[in-house]
Amino acid sequence: MSIYEPTAVESDASHTTDLPADRELTVADTGAGLLVFADCDGVGRELIAFADVSDWDAIRGALQKRGLDVGATYHLPVVDADDVPRTVAEVA
Repeated sequence: MSIYEPTAVESDASHTTDLPADRELTVADTGAGLLVFADCDGVGRELIAFADVSDWDAIRGALQKRGLDVGATYHLPVVDADDVPRTVAEVA
């Protein structure tokens, strides 16, 4: 018999995260949500947020496929898909 009792956690939709305005953003559509990347100084890009997520297991798989740390699912913000600029380039 387990003493662990799961509790329901509701997200606070009033909390907002501003995306960086001074960096070019790109989006990867995983089919289960968006991975939001920002260009880094120099070469490369950095995963900075998630948007419109419907399946966290699929997001985890998409991160693994790209060689990214799945721990990002615990510490990066989830932003509203409407907050992601529509002028961003989509990446695989």
